[in-house]
Amino acid sequence: MDTNALYEETSSPRVMKQIIIIMGVITLMFLAAYIYLSLKTTIGNIPNWFYLIMFLLSLTVTILFINFKKLSIAVTSSAITLRYGMFKSVVAWENVGKCTNVSDQSKSSGGIGLYFTRRDGTWVRAYNLMKNPQIELALKTGKSKILIFSTENPDRIIEIADQMSIPTS
Repeated sequence: MDTNALYEETSSPRVMKQIIIIMGVITLMFLAAYIYLSLKTTIGNIPNWFYLIMFLLSLTVTILFINFKKLSIAVTSSAITLRYGMFKSVVAWENVGKCTNVSDQSKSSGGIGLYFTRRDGTWVRAYNLMKNPQIELALKTGKSKILIFSTENPDRIIEIADQMSIPTS
C-alpha cells in the first residue's frame, strides 16, 4: 500500500470467484472433449475443431473474468488512481471539475466491468462493480469528460474532494 495514500480500497464482487470457477470448469470440459475426440474421429455430426474453438473461446472469457476480478482505488493528495485488472487510470485532482456521489439510479452505471458509453453528448468511462455505490468525476480535459467508479466508501472520497477544494454538490 502507498504510504502517501489518503484512502485506498480493493473491492471484488463476491459472485466473481464463483463465475471464474464455473468458467474454468467449462473451459476444462471443452479441452477434455477436444483431446478425447482427437483420439477418435467424430461423435455425431460435430467436428473436432468445434471443441477446440469452444475451448479457446471459453478460455478467453475466463481470462477476462480473472482480469476484472478486483477494482483497486488509491487516492492521494495529487491524484486518484483506478486499477481494474490490466487497465489503469490516473486522474489528477486539478483535472477534476466536480465530484459527486451518484445516488440517481438513472445516472448510475450498472453491471460489472470497464466500459465506455455516451451520455448527453459526452463520453463516459466507468470502472464498475455490481451494487456498489458510485462516484462521478466531471473532468476538465481528456476524451472522457465523465469518469464513474464504484467504491465501498463514497463519503470518504467526497470528503477528500472537499479537502482538495473540488465542488461536490
